[in-house]
Amino acid sequence: MLTDSNIADNTEAISDNAKARAQPDFPVSANQYPVNEFDNYHAHLYYDADSVAFAARLREQIAEKFDLSVGRLHEKNVGPHPMWSCQITFTGNDFDRFMPWLDQNRNGMTVLVHGVTDNALKDHTEHVYWLGEAAELDTSIFR
Repeated sequence: MLTDSNIADNTEAISDNAKARAQPDFPVSANQYPVNEFDNYHAHLYYDADSVAFAARLREQIAEKFDLSVGRLHEKNVGPHPMWSCQITFTGNDFDRFMPWLDQNRNGMTVLVHGVTDNALKDHTEHVYWLGEAAELDTSIFR
């Protein structure tokens, strides 16, 4: 059962622990590790009917702890996303603090993280990192 206790309260300790790692232990696609290389980012939380309540609590925690722009919880597939999702918008200034916290608190949830540039196709194909299992995106909407 997913509870609020699944979400760690000690953001600073998690951040310090993550900084101590030479290379983060993110299970990401193509052996790429999330690195802060863009000015702006989106993180898309992926969930389903069984995990939507946890996604809602995680979304609220993100808004409160990081003061980031959080989108609504979509209970249908939108855009290129193959599952229900919620978009989090953040900057390169937020990256080093937010990414380790998100990885520690996602409770197995798959998260797509991508840079935001003027090329949406590259953002969703070349500028992507996955926390958890990678999913196939429908990039035909960008062509």
